Amino acid sequence: MTGADTDLVLANGYRSVDLSSPLLSCERIEDGERWVYTITWNGNNLLGSADADTLQFAIALEAKAFVDPVLQTVQVNGVDTTVKGFVLESEFERFVPRRLNGRRPPKGYAEMHASIVLRNPALQIEDPEHPFADLKNGHTMEATPYAPTTPEKLKSFPKFSWDKIPRCMLIRKRTAYTDEDIRAIAENYDLVVLEKANGAGKANTSLGMLDTGARLKAINPDIKVLFYWNSRIYFGHYGIDTTIDQHKDEWIAKDFIIRGRLPTYVRENPDFLKWWVGCCEKMMGDDAIDGTFVDKSGVPIYMLDALYKATPVNQLLMNNNASARQRIGYVDGTYREGWSGGGNDDTIAETIAIAYETGQNQKMQILRNPIKGVSNERELEDAADVVLAIYLLYVQEYSYFYVQASVDGTQPRWQWEASYMDQLNRPLGKPLGTYVRDNKVYTRSFEHCDVFMDLRPARGEHAAQILWKNNIGNPTLTGRGMSSTAGIYQLFGSGAISGNSDQFFYLSDAHYGDGGVKAAVDIQAGALPNANAGVMFRESLAADAAMVAVLRDPSGRMQMVYRPEQGAALVSAGSLAAAKSPYAMLVRKGDDFVGYCSSDEKNWKQIAQVRVPMPEKIETGMAVSSDDPNALAEARCSGFARIETSKKVNNEMDSEEDYED
Repeated sequence: MTGADTDLVLANGYRSVDLSSPLLSCERIEDGERWVYTITWNGNNLLGSADADTLQFAIALEAKAFVDPVLQTVQVNGVDTTVKGFVLESEFERFVPRRLNGRRPPKGYAEMHASIVLRNPALQIEDPEHPFADLKNGHTMEATPYAPTTPEKLKSFPKFSWDKIPRCMLIRKRTAYTDEDIRAIAENYDLVVLEKANGAGKANTSLGMLDTGARLKAINPDIKVLFYWNSRIYFGHYGIDTTIDQHKDEWIAKDFIIRGRLPTYVRENPDFLKWWVGCCEKMMGDDAIDGTFVDKSGVPIYMLDALYKATPVNQLLMNNNASARQRIGYVDGTYREGWSGGGNDDTIAETIAIAYETGQNQKMQILRNPIKGVSNERELEDAADVVLAIYLLYVQEYSYFYVQASVDGTQPRWQWEASYMDQLNRPLGKPLGTYVRDNKVYTRSFEHCDVFMDLRPARGEHAAQILWKNNIGNPTLTGRGMSSTAGIYQLFGSGAISGNSDQFFYLSDAHYGDGGVKAAVDIQAGALPNANAGVMFRESLAADAAMVAVLRDPSGRMQMVYRPEQGAALVSAGSLAAAKSPYAMLVRKGDDFVGYCSSDEKNWKQIAQVRVPMPEKIETGMAVSSDDPNALAEARCSGFARIETSKKVNNEMDSEEDYED
């Protein structure tokens, strides 16, 4: 608002609007020495329905000096906001600019900046600081404002399997995709978004998208292909419908350009909206396309509602809607970027809560986190663990894991096609329950995987531990293992680690090069004398693989054993008495392995050193065996830690500027 002559600019959450908009009006009434401005806005949805609501508020201030503002009334659809349950916050600032349109402002000119925030508690997500948030499974969310996806719509969703980590991809390429590119995508991904600038060597973007979608479906008819369509920025008509070329004066904003170069739509124009939805209908009418991916958070609900109503039941609509729960009722899936708040612990906790809720309502889901500062396959694999742990905590059916260093298909393949990653080639299995949360420590277990995540450390240091469950040698009784929020792993295993071939339970992960592994090991009462548990390096998951381990038996004795090569007999390298336990540690340097034990995790006693030739990539983790094929031994391991000296740690999380429009 400005001084003697009334002018008004309203920032409505996704663009700035002035009085030239038919949706905005302002009436000024003189009340003695004060002016009262009554402002009416009809361009936002505030109550979660498809229609825009009428927001009206009155601001009174001293007329002559344009000071002492007071917010008098705030109403939604003619009713006071407190009746609707809104929480109101307001703040005012009087401002006199030095320059106005390149000149000094006229005498007496002033602006009043009013910030009015309406919060709808029904649409807010879980608060990590809630008094009950530190309880296990302490979800505090009320009923969601949307219903689960209908069974009929689910028939058109991508196929989903718990066998391995379900995956998605965002990709663009100006030049033609090679046959090898197409096969790699079709055979490894369930859901693909064809990004803008996807000419793929064709005359225009739409032809490139349609050709790419058809090639993918020729190899994998079950793959779902969405085309990218922006709700705010005009990236061109793709060749779908050129009508906009004749209406740019009406449909493209003259004074609202993003980053100094990207034109934007006049989204309030009803004729524009018909064109925008119509382009989607034309693309979805082709068998190569399964739906629309609407980009830009903050898209007005009336746009989503119009598109959703025009979307056939066998087609899909996904929206980049961050954590805006009120929009989820108008889409089949949600995509989020910038969701970590740059690594903020509270923001990540909120994201996990709302992502889990979204999955419970059977919506497709993608969380995108660009991984920065990686220069090869190994570095990308290392850097993925934190975002993979977050994904595994919230994953429900139709949630897909995204991991790429780039969406540009002209870059080296490892940057955008991650099938080489060890984590993506492991069996996953169904979840054994929801995630367990104790304050900011999380755990969740699957049939073949266990996840531990601690959000308490400072930014860039989030502790994520993903370990894989392996029953080596197919023992008669299947072992199991899982973590607790206290950082204790409870393991059960049968069989024996002995002879030329082993049978035991192994909770492990891939390990590259030099490094070490350690844990405090406790065999529970009742185990047979030769039962043991401890830490192990292993050439592979084969029963007769070369290996080195430091194991503790029920008496507390710590022993170092090894198998010098595949198929050879197990050898004892040495042992120490019970007083030196319970901490076990193995250190690798090349083919040399040193075993240690300690009573206090500070003073370590060497057990033995052996030389066992092994490749750079091996397996490391915790092992337990009962020395009886028909009985399970229980072990509890705490303080588990491992280090790869060659690992390039990169747990830095994303921020909004990491994403391209």
